[in-house]
Amino acid sequence: MHSAIWRRLVCSLTRVHFITPLKTKLISGGFLPIYVKRQNAAIIMSHKQGSVMFEFFELSPQNEAVMSTKGRLQRCFPASSVSIHIKIFDEEGCRSTLAHTIAKMSYQEVAEMKPKVMKAGDEHIEERDTTDPSLVTDFLVTVLSALGETVQASHIWKNTREEVLWRNARLPWRRSPVWLLVRVALQILFSRLVPSGTIYKEFMVFLMARILRDAQTHDVPSDTMYCMTAKISRRLLKLDGGFKYSWIQMVEEVLSRTRCCIESRWKAVMRQSDSSLGMQPLCALEFEKGTYALYPELDEFISQISFRRSIENKPMGSGQA
Repeated sequence: MHSAIWRRLVCSLTRVHFITPLKTKLISGGFLPIYVKRQNAAIIMSHKQGSVMFEFFELSPQNEAVMSTKGRLQRCFPASSVSIHIKIFDEEGCRSTLAHTIAKMSYQEVAEMKPKVMKAGDEHIEERDTTDPSLVTDFLVTVLSALGETVQASHIWKNTREEVLWRNARLPWRRSPVWLLVRVALQILFSRLVPSGTIYKEFMVFLMARILRDAQTHDVPSDTMYCMTAKISRRLLKLDGGFKYSWIQMVEEVLSRTRCCIESRWKAVMRQSDSSLGMQPLCALEFEKGTYALYPELDEFISQISFRRSIENKPMGSGQA
């Protein structure tokens, strides 16, 4: 289910696949998140009150920002916003050029945007760091500002648990930028629909519970399901415990079934590894008789010890010639 949601929310772009959403999805109130993969950036497009809004932000932060921060990394989304009148945007040349530009940015890397490091006196691209998104967040913003105007859109703050894990590997492990885009897009959308509500937190609990429910039928490993259960439980603590949500019973049932599923799997593992020790024959043994044993030769040896005579060493040369 989650892969289908990602396909609906995130466009990994080519020019052909991008023009159609520009024409059809950006109707009044439309909302289109775009993943510009090779530039480590995202764009959210929306149509409201006769204008098309473009919102830009970085996805994976740079290593220095992550590793120099104690605790969670606070980030603001979006970083900048530009508004273009719908009449200008509806021009075929404008849409076509914009589609071509963003599509090319999504698959073509730019060496100048890559971080550099000195090795053996020469400058090399540091592949273990993230790409500078300035080509999208600065250059594209400037170009679109010439067609419209820079605006101050409502933004959100997120305390992200970013990681840069590296050991005995070519590249470090990072949290998924696509998942960050999905969460940011959802939170921005929900915060504008219901500014004073907690609909984003409620939806995330509901969504993760549905994913966990489907995971039980797809043979997902038990440790993964346990982590998902812990994540849902932690998100439930962020909600108002005194309010009765209509969907909370479904979430509780999913968590209960998941716990039973993990327990049943563990019992099956224990049964498979349980080796029979063959204890049944021990019932016929007489342990008291088994504690006695007869060793007559050893008894005879011990009894002769007291009758032995000590042999004194005679002085050298005292024997007969």
